[in-house]
Amino acid sequence: MQVTLSHNVDIDVNMEGGVGSSLLRCCCAGESAFFAHYRLKPGMGERGDVLLAPGVPGEIIMLNLDGSPGRGWCISKGSFLGCDHSIAINVVMQGLAKGCCSGLGFFVMEATGQGRLLLSSYGALMRYEVQPGEVRTIDHGFVVAWSKGMQYEVGLAATTITSSFLSGEGFVTRFTGPGTVYVQTRSLRGLARALGPYLATSGGGGGSSD
Repeated sequence: MQVTLSHNVDIDVNMEGGVGSSLLRCCCAGESAFFAHYRLKPGMGERGDVLLAPGVPGEIIMLNLDGSPGRGWCISKGSFLGCDHSIAINVVMQGLAKGCCSGLGFFVMEATGQGRLLLSSYGALMRYEVQPGEVRTIDHGFVVAWSKGMQYEVGLAATTITSSFLSGEGFVTRFTGPGTVYVQTRSLRGLARALGPYLATSGGGGGSSD
């Protein structure tokens, strides 16, 4: 979200990529259908500034895309913050198993092109360089972004269904290198579970007053 901007910056809000792409991004990828474009006002200098902030406390990282064919980033729901106008933001569909069990949804955002891309996390942001043939297992709800074209699959956290769900982990996502994965150290699902006992319910019982 926007926090502040200099007086010589103008804002233009539109449905990025047309109506179809905007609706997919909003209804299926969990992002806004509208993008705000910031531009310098004519004749008001060569530089301006805009301060953006994510909706949850965490970190922001800037990734530089070089425009190479086949290169880019897949972005989890809620992790996109902003980008240069030269970056193309699209929505791509995952398979049935990945959509149901990975926690990433059936559709994810994909960033390609040349320019700067801003991503945000809830909590600290960790980068993992996964080597060819190496497998990195990441728990449900902690994936921020990964290299476009990187192989990954969804599976049980443990060897049996019982152990997977009794451990509280359930399904996990396994990424196979080569590629890069960004992971956040906290999850909103975990926060919701922690706050649950202290929130009022429809039955009228309030939370603890301590």
